[in-house]
Amino acid sequence: AAVNHIWEDWNLDKPFSVKSDIDVDLYNIARILTINRCTEPSSKSQVVDWFQGTWLPSLLKISPEKINVSRIFRGLDHIEDCKEQICRHLYENIKKRNPSSMQSFFYDLSSATFSGTKCILMKWGHCKEGYFNHIVLALVVNTDGLPIYWEVLEGNTADSNTITWLISRLKKIFPITNISLIFDRGMVSDENLTLLEKQELKYI
Repeated sequence: AAVNHIWEDWNLDKPFSVKSDIDVDLYNIARILTINRCTEPSSKSQVVDWFQGTWLPSLLKISPEKINVSRIFRGLDHIEDCKEQICRHLYENIKKRNPSSMQSFFYDLSSATFSGTKCILMKWGHCKEGYFNHIVLALVVNTDGLPIYWEVLEGNTADSNTITWLISRLKKIFPITNISLIFDRGMVSDENLTLLEKQELKYI
């Protein structure tokens, strides 16, 4: 109930303009997956049984039999297609609620290891856990720690190689002006600092 209330308070249905299925709107698939992730994380294939054991069918007015594994997985690609709309929606809402929290962006990278072999982004190399097959996760948050942009990158992506890409993406999606970008020393290079100065962005 708490997670569902937050979803409605932030009007998170809005970014999902694409429909994944005529019977179940994409925003409801995204809502179900989000509530599951926040309350009882499970694999996507197990979300169906979890959903049927909750009060969500009544709350969302969706018959339990309409949520199945194939529908969940079909929805994932459509959710990814809405990523820029989701980022813009979060940015606009956060700025409206707390403008001062959007004066600085914190940027960092992490990694996630894999045991499988079929992920096209997965690469073997050094990551936070040692030498493993992994992908790189990029995240931008505001001063309150709320996410406004994220990306999944190939494993073995060097921190310093992402700044140029990051600035390009942020300027494309957001109307950012007069912000400070905060990152660790792994991002530092003469080329990156020169780029930030040319873009008239402050940095720490």
